[in-house]
Amino acid sequence: MAFRAVLENSASFSRGCAVLLMSCLPFSTALAEICVKQTELPALQTRLFQTELMVAALTCKERAGYNKIISKFKDEFVDQGKELKRTFNRIHGKNAEKRLNRFITRLANEASMRSLRNADYCDNATSLISQTIALPEGELSDFAAAHPFSQQHGVAVCGTELLISQSN
Repeated sequence: MAFRAVLENSASFSRGCAVLLMSCLPFSTALAEICVKQTELPALQTRLFQTELMVAALTCKERAGYNKIISKFKDEFVDQGKELKRTFNRIHGKNAEKRLNRFITRLANEASMRSLRNADYCDNATSLISQTIALPEGELSDFAAAHPFSQQHGVAVCGTELLISQSN
């Protein structure tokens, strides 16, 4: 009789564990999808770069240079902006617009904080604006990706965990 009770409790426990495990699978799958694909990185990095330039323009009175950049690279900024919206739609669904607005605000706040911590910020920003103006059209995304602040987006990149674990 006692043995039968143990078996019944064990079976109930096993079923409970299975149900719990199955209920967690969609959640863990959803978490795994909160990442940007390698192909989406240029849009993200270009947005960070644009935000850095905007803060530089406002902080260092470089609005004319910023406006030249926006005019010269308008098509690239528009294309990358559309790609970033698609990325946020893929990741966040119906909350995409709200999440994107929050994200852009956070980027601007972080860029502003960097400007306050660096005594040479405006000298560096003026140089960055001049270098960007001198770029040939079509090279903005690559140029943006080459700057460390363009990597500080705080979003996981899909598949990088696998690459890291395989290299160890």
